Amino acid sequence: MRNRLQTLLLSLAFAALVVQCGGEPPVATAPSDAAQAAGTSDAATQAETTPTSDGTATDSAIDATADVAPASWSLPPPKPDGALSVMTYNVMCSFCINKAHPEYEQKWSTRLPWLRDVFARFDPDLIGLQENQAQLPTDGNVPEVEQLIGPQKLYEAFHYKFKEGDENPYDYPDATVLWKKSRFDKLADGVIWLSPEPDKPYSTGFAKMQFARVMAWVKLRDKQRNRDVIFATTHFDNSSPSQEKSAPLVLEKLGPLAKDATLILTGDYNSKPNSKAYGLLAAGQVGVSPPWQDTFDLAKAWSIVHNQDTKPAYDTANRIDHVYVASASAKFIVAWWGLDLWLYGAKKQPPSDHDGAIIAHIDW
Repeated sequence: MRNRLQTLLLSLAFAALVVQCGGEPPVATAPSDAAQAAGTSDAATQAETTPTSDGTATDSAIDATADVAPASWSLPPPKPDGALSVMTYNVMCSFCINKAHPEYEQKWSTRLPWLRDVFARFDPDLIGLQENQAQLPTDGNVPEVEQLIGPQKLYEAFHYKFKEGDENPYDYPDATVLWKKSRFDKLADGVIWLSPEPDKPYSTGFAKMQFARVMAWVKLRDKQRNRDVIFATTHFDNSSPSQEKSAPLVLEKLGPLAKDATLILTGDYNSKPNSKAYGLLAAGQVGVSPPWQDTFDLAKAWSIVHNQDTKPAYDTANRIDHVYVASASAKFIVAWWGLDLWLYGAKKQPPSDHDGAIIAHIDW
């Protein structure tokens, strides 16, 4: 009964606040970086389909069962040995509507196998997700995070879980971190609410119309490389000045952890590279936090991964989703940065209203 009541309250609450779920996706214009061509992977690489829970292949805009990918496709390059493949993806909440494309299929059950296919294509070691419900079921009485992980259960997950006594009667933690069970052991975890009261669940206060936002983090032991890493994800609110007030909180709360481990922070920041919030993270804070480096800037090459007839355009100056790294001592090597623009279904649509998953191959 409580779950049904929570679901009803959740639907009512977010029907009024759906605009708060995130910023508008970046506008695609002409490419702004000549390095894209250098980073494009071999389109003749073998293409694979990903089975859904019922054993059927995922629905691609172009026949993904072909033995060889069409020449127009661009697939991701192989990850260097020992490096980490890190993904960030705003998956579009299950109760949200893609306002820019109301003709798209919006159902979570339709988009779920597409989202899983994105994960399978890149096989990331670490995934930061935004706009998830956590415990409230949407299909088959299975929580959404478990649905995203899929029946293979390759990943473990951490996110804030609704507790009795929380002010909000729904379970929408938004930020969720996933890590491969085969590679990592979890040592510690925590959540930080992006507000003047960062320890208070669902607290707000950085803007008059701010939605409750959270940063989820875990400390992991990399069993393959015998090293520790702090992995986190977050979703800055799109109501200004939430972004520029959230950035100093990231420095304050995560920065000190850099003394003991390398930091990787993913998320939807609703902040372009020319924004104040982005600049605050990039500058760091002396004695508190080292600078947060954008893996796009560190990347030796970058490319768009797609299954379209022609290479889609993308202006990197408009990106609002980022994969950052920070360390008190480590020097990072980013072999590749990628943006996934794969399309699915008869309408050739993306799985989310964001421009796509972002992936970085990181080592240090």
